[in-house]
Amino acid sequence: MERCPDRLGKQVATVALALVFEKHSAGEVCSPSGYLRGMFEKAEAGELQLERSFDGRRHELLIKWGYWHILPSKECRSMVTRNVVLTETQDQLVQALVASGRYQNVSEAMRAGLRLLEQEEAQIAGIRQGLFEGLTQAKAGEFAEGNGVDAIRRAFRQARATS
Repeated sequence: MERCPDRLGKQVATVALALVFEKHSAGEVCSPSGYLRGMFEKAEAGELQLERSFDGRRHELLIKWGYWHILPSKECRSMVTRNVVLTETQDQLVQALVASGRYQNVSEAMRAGLRLLEQEEAQIAGIRQGLFEGLTQAKAGEFAEGNGVDAIRRAFRQARATS
């Protein structure tokens, strides 16, 4: 019986495979990457031994930061195919990320980039909300008195007085 290969680290591969296998057994649709798909097929055929933790459950919580991108999502959403146009520089970056082994394929690298973009958009939305609140206060006449230096000194004095 084959064991999980060391390429990704035995525990990480086991986690990913266990999650995929569990979802498949429950009748959920899951699309693991090519590497995990091969392991999944071996597990289904009984050719791959899954590690088990001391209490008999699969290692569901052992996730190493370097390999989180290969794990299936909790929801195992179906993937939509899209064509994208990249500059030569962007293509070289994506190819270098895949060649480094951090990502299994171009799609995984692109999804990681989209997750970062999503985080950035959330931060920008937070900043905009703060600006909107500040403008609303200014329109209501709720200004800090004096210049900026005076306002900062007052804020520190008030903070010292209340602590």
